[in-house]
Amino acid sequence: MDGGDLKRAERFEKKTFQTFSSLTSGSLAEFPDRFEALWNEHFGHRLWLAKMFARIRWDVFGVTPSDRFVIGKDGFFFQISARERSDSGEEVSLHSMLDANLGFHPFTAAELQEWTRAIAARKAYLGSKGFEYLFTVAPDKAVIYSDKLPDAFDVKGPGRAEQLLRHLQAQGLPAVNLVAALKERRSSVKYPLFLKTDAHWNKPGAFVAYQTVMEQAQHGTPQSLTEYRVREDKDWYHQGFSSQIGFPMVESFYRLKQKGKRYVVGNSRFAPLLAEQFDAPMSEHVQVKKKRSKAVVRIDGIKKLRMSVLFNPEAKDYDLIVVYGDSFAAKMMWFFAEHAKVLLHVKTTN
Repeated sequence: MDGGDLKRAERFEKKTFQTFSSLTSGSLAEFPDRFEALWNEHFGHRLWLAKMFARIRWDVFGVTPSDRFVIGKDGFFFQISARERSDSGEEVSLHSMLDANLGFHPFTAAELQEWTRAIAARKAYLGSKGFEYLFTVAPDKAVIYSDKLPDAFDVKGPGRAEQLLRHLQAQGLPAVNLVAALKERRSSVKYPLFLKTDAHWNKPGAFVAYQTVMEQAQHGTPQSLTEYRVREDKDWYHQGFSSQIGFPMVESFYRLKQKGKRYVVGNSRFAPLLAEQFDAPMSEHVQVKKKRSKAVVRIDGIKKLRMSVLFNPEAKDYDLIVVYGDSFAAKMMWFFAEHAKVLLHVKTTN
């Protein structure tokens, strides 16, 4: 294999192959074994054969080539495990993704109390600065589509996200229960709400989440899905997922485009300027580093922040909306931007 195929094969098989330099180490008696091991890893067309083997396992036996996923019903894949990484980027452990989401490891009373104190403190602090504060957690696909899980998987009770959001609401705190909302609206929206081959919600799912948040906001009325043209791409496949299983897994991808003219423009150059407006020590320790089209902001105590800004001078509901969230939140940004003259999305990366 050439260097490019070798790297792709290593990524696909999740292992590091031996190099020819390994032949020069060790005793002469060990040379035949070292040579055989090297030959077995570097024979021609290994990557193609490995992917073909993965396709046969899937087509004939219905077995996923990755131990991080299980095959559900109607073409749904579910991620059952993920690797945690240390600050240095080293993989340190493999943990289950589903146990906490299916009710097997609920929060303790002490943990819920800690969450209550934290959210109450954030609400009080932001309220003192004139901000309205809403808190939510993106639901796991296995919770919304539990009926698509393999029969071997049971749902014991509410997952941690729903347990936490219910608890916070019972304490009178500004929590938005997206778990309940997506469960309820799943049957009334004619499009799927999650991707079949990825853990994230799709555009219709993100739109339902946006509507739910705006229904609880103090200002503004959420848009209707009828204000958007929905285009189905039937030949779409998730490149990251397909690279893990060895072949393209095609599914429908739904794109939303607002009818009429759009006034929202994205520009990351203003993110550091907006960051300085917050009453926090971050403004004294901000270092801005341009990276592609994003503004990468480094702040004491936080490894890295990525900020994106959207502008909409026609918005009438809010002068500024700040969304602090991950890749789930990123899929809702254009919807929220219809309600704010300036929308700042702060995404953390570990």
